[in-house]
Amino acid sequence: MASSIFFCRSGGDFGRVERRSFDSRTCSARRVHGSARPATDSRRGGRRAALVNVACMSTSVSPSSANIRRLSEDDCSPYLSNLARHAVHWRKWGPDLPREAAALGKMVMVSVGYTTCRWCVAMDDSAFADPKVAEFINANFLPVKVDKNLHADVDMLMSSFVQAILGSSNWPLTVFLDPHELQPFVGAGFLPPDRLLPALRNIHAKWEAEPSTVVAEANRNCVGLQQYFESQFGSHARGEGADESMDKHTLLQQLVDAAEQRFDGAYGGFLSNEEDQGAYKFMRPSLLCALAHAAQCGGAESYASKAEQMVTHTLSSIVCGALFDHIGGGFFRAVDRKFQIPIFEKALSDQALLGLALLECRSELDLALKDPNLDALICDCVTQTLQYCDRDLRVCVKTGSDSVDAATYFAGQDSDSMMLYGVEAGTRVEGAHFLWSDFELQLVLSPSSEEYKTFCATYGISQYGNLGFVDATLSSSFAGVSPPTNAGLYEGQNLPRRQVGQHDATDASKCACLDRARSKLLAQRRTRPPCARDDSVLTTTHCMMICFLCKAHAELDEGRSDLLERIEYAARFLTDSLLDEQGPHLAVKRAVKIAPDQHRVVASSADLAQADDYVWAISACLALARVSEDDESRHAWTDRASHLQAGLDRLFWDERLSTYRATSDAGLVVTLPRCYDDDKPYFVAQHLRNLREPSVSSAHTRTILDAVLHAHSRLVAAAPLSSPALLLNMPS
Repeated sequence: MASSIFFCRSGGDFGRVERRSFDSRTCSARRVHGSARPATDSRRGGRRAALVNVACMSTSVSPSSANIRRLSEDDCSPYLSNLARHAVHWRKWGPDLPREAAALGKMVMVSVGYTTCRWCVAMDDSAFADPKVAEFINANFLPVKVDKNLHADVDMLMSSFVQAILGSSNWPLTVFLDPHELQPFVGAGFLPPDRLLPALRNIHAKWEAEPSTVVAEANRNCVGLQQYFESQFGSHARGEGADESMDKHTLLQQLVDAAEQRFDGAYGGFLSNEEDQGAYKFMRPSLLCALAHAAQCGGAESYASKAEQMVTHTLSSIVCGALFDHIGGGFFRAVDRKFQIPIFEKALSDQALLGLALLECRSELDLALKDPNLDALICDCVTQTLQYCDRDLRVCVKTGSDSVDAATYFAGQDSDSMMLYGVEAGTRVEGAHFLWSDFELQLVLSPSSEEYKTFCATYGISQYGNLGFVDATLSSSFAGVSPPTNAGLYEGQNLPRRQVGQHDATDASKCACLDRARSKLLAQRRTRPPCARDDSVLTTTHCMMICFLCKAHAELDEGRSDLLERIEYAARFLTDSLLDEQGPHLAVKRAVKIAPDQHRVVASSADLAQADDYVWAISACLALARVSEDDESRHAWTDRASHLQAGLDRLFWDERLSTYRATSDAGLVVTLPRCYDDDKPYFVAQHLRNLREPSVSSAHTRTILDAVLHAHSRLVAAAPLSSPALLLNMPS
């Protein structure tokens, strides 16, 4: 069902109004093929995004309300706490919002962002901080700020709506809701002050003049969204008429064929679509794992060799190219088509899920036997990533005594840091922390040393720099706006990345030489101004890290005790700080706040836990059971997993659709999930793996498993690239 929406494309005249329809098919078209943010850099707000606009009318200003609760500096979200004293009187999404909005009668302006999002911060510091903009918002709207990491459910709804009307969605997001049902009316991406203020005036004027029209439009939008989300399940699923009896072998072949259409044979990885050669590549770990599984299951079938070739080429690009930080370890957020220029942000979820994917692909493809060089590079990459997480994201915590007995991990790091010299000295510049001039390398390593020569040859270092230009195709994805890299800023700078023919990880002497060089460079780099850190502590990412640690311990530890100790500390933090016994039930917290200087949890988030919190907590408990050394511990972890399964069923199971809802938040007009994998697997697909675990198998879990598989069967058959994790975790 389509409903009409007024909007004006980015860069256009807000007085010129164009007509476009909301169509639920638009929601699904891009989702079938991959990333939720396929068109542009998701951190930069996709400046090509447009703001929905209505016809210009006179403005009527309503009085502001003094009793609306502002954001708190003690909030568990650093992003929200940093905006507690902002010019806009932001409040937090919560259960009181519907009542407050209805009482005020003002449209709700929801702004979605997160700490390490460069353009989210830019919009907060420019457009929203503009005195005229802030004054108008405070007087005429109920402004709500959402941390997308804390409220993934709100982000899911808002981004789906914006994608449906504009064709793509990127952070920051701004969506206007009617105050009675909190249904979306219009939506936006990044906008500067000179374009934001006229749009705000037009939207407010439309509400003042024709509130019934706004409510009717918002209602039609909501109906369209609901129809799209429900169409993913059961008899209404995409591809109606697909053969539900198709076996996994056939589905894997379809997945390989679909992935081949998006595979970048020149550089590895997968394109967001066939036409957009310049978009950044965001990794989809579940796709790599599903293709590796197809290669292993396919035997002599032709699709098996195609799957293996795509996976090995992409794995090589990941561990050798600019997606990986070759000095300090860890994965950057995304990378350009050629794996030369990354988005320098680092997210904990990427470290855990890409690390898990590398280990799973290594095992599925038996790389230790088939390609020892790539296998050694993967093991080294995983080890360095664990070291990065330990060094820069891990925080030790006192849970019940004066001694440190637990540990967790912060959510990630920003891409920007202070430039120390040059025309940009004293300003924060993206990637500055990670770049090297040849002169700096010579100062640290000595130009005549074997370390310097080996390092430069291996990592493509040039006296002129290896980032002194921007590929023209990269610029195309920014629609006329300069991308984050430019020739002047990066002139003469180098970002280490392994060169073709320089990946012999089995050469012990060369590896030792490179280790010494990297160690010296890392020590020097740590004297530079650091990147800002996102100090959020989220249940989902903590549990992802537990799964990663347990997998690495099983495959790489080889009798060492260092990973086992980290697993024990992370497990204690899970039980003492993130799980909560509520009578007969075991509940999960969404997030907690830690004071690093005190080594203590100082607050727990009041936000409702979501389905993915329970799913990943179950996954973590099962992973801990697998590495437990005694029966008592194994039983304790599987018992916790069973209690969490009961909580997941009680809070989120939808009997009518035979699937799990993403959230139990009654304030959201749509609570169903989107059935696709982006950088994280679809949480229901992840839970299929939990349900298949023999240690928790029961008649109940088998019933749930069968129901979920039936509800998603046509989606898997019609759109295998939508959620490779669903296919991966299906029984054979």
